[in-house]
Amino acid sequence: MFLLALVLFQQVPTVRLDRPTAAPKESFTEITGLVELPDGRLLVADQSEHRLVRLDPRSSEVTPLSHQGAGPREFRAVSHLFPRPGGGAWLTDFAQRRLLPINADGSLADVVAVPPSLLLAAVDASGRIYADLFGKFANGKAPDSMTVVRWTPPASGYDTLMLRNANWSTRTGRPRHALAPYDASVVLASGDVVTLDAAHYRFERWHDGTRIASAMVPWTPIPMTAEEKRAYIAAESAQKSRSFRNGKAGSTAPGAPPPNWLDGIVWPTNKPAFVDDDVYASSDARIWLRRYTAFTDSTPRYDVLDDAGRLVGRVTLRTSGKVVGFGKGVVYIGERNDDDELQIRRYPLPAF
Repeated sequence: MFLLALVLFQQVPTVRLDRPTAAPKESFTEITGLVELPDGRLLVADQSEHRLVRLDPRSSEVTPLSHQGAGPREFRAVSHLFPRPGGGAWLTDFAQRRLLPINADGSLADVVAVPPSLLLAAVDASGRIYADLFGKFANGKAPDSMTVVRWTPPASGYDTLMLRNANWSTRTGRPRHALAPYDASVVLASGDVVTLDAAHYRFERWHDGTRIASAMVPWTPIPMTAEEKRAYIAAESAQKSRSFRNGKAGSTAPGAPPPNWLDGIVWPTNKPAFVDDDVYASSDARIWLRRYTAFTDSTPRYDVLDDAGRLVGRVTLRTSGKVVGFGKGVVYIGERNDDDELQIRRYPLPAF
């Protein structure tokens, strides 16, 4: 069985995305949503800049679509963008607990209220939105399980589907857990929910709360050696220093992380299989997961699974690349240029 898994592991094709088919000039700070419109233009949400724009990837023309406010076609906080059936998108405004509808031509409609307590996460091809719902706190601690619900805007109620593990006991509070294997979930176009276990690289597919498929994805765990720990600490310290210099958090010493932030850190035996917040359902019914790599390997690497959990291919990106969205036959990658500006690049989807 081990030899068979090894052979399959070695035979999976790898594609490197090197030549973009579009490279618009516009720069962003933090792309938290991207939806391709029917005419090929893009809706892009930038959470850090509180910006919602329509971008033409061919001409680089940029059109602001709205601004901050509490009006019927405004937003206070930019979160995710979810595609709508027939084109357009929903912009999620967590601060005001509502959705801002964007039509296929880029025009705006009046906002829609979101039911209380829902953490919106994904959408299916029918336009039904999937969300997490926190359970009850016990002794001041967040529960590990999240309830997955399905909501069809603009209804006031929703359907409860299943529980999933969200690992909140290691995400919050003390002791601090570094590189804990957090699970992830995505929603397929059909409405089936896929859960992914980062500790063992297990795929499970659920239909209306019933598990209909399960598979183990072949992988080679990366031991959490002393060198890996030192590399993680150096990277985290550098990132925290940049954040404090940019004014994104309070600090007792400008330009420095808070004191003792590494005290009592808990390490896993191995790195998780994938980065839990870098998992996507693509436009061709695949699932892309960014793999954790050894500290000596700076190349972004994604595994591509089919809807049964089979590993069908791998994708490597340029050093600064990260998936930010998908379109018809294409994938959009956020890349940093020589001036450290974040820009969007469009590539053809690999034909696995």
